[in-house]
Amino acid sequence: MDGLERTISDDIATLSRQLCRLYETHAAFTHPAVLECSVQLDRLIVECYRTECASSTWD
Repeated sequence: MDGLERTISDDIATLSRQLCRLYETHAAFTHPAVLECSVQLDRLIVECYRTECASSTWD
């Protein structure tokens, strides 16, 4: 795992914990803070897959 992948992985873990805390606080997935965190998490996951796919060799 290179530096970029580690950073993305750490960011995903951080946002996942933040999303759980926000949901516990607001108890609604439709609360703006929960939605924003969810969108950020989704973007990071997509970026992670793009990074992984770009570095993978396909047979």
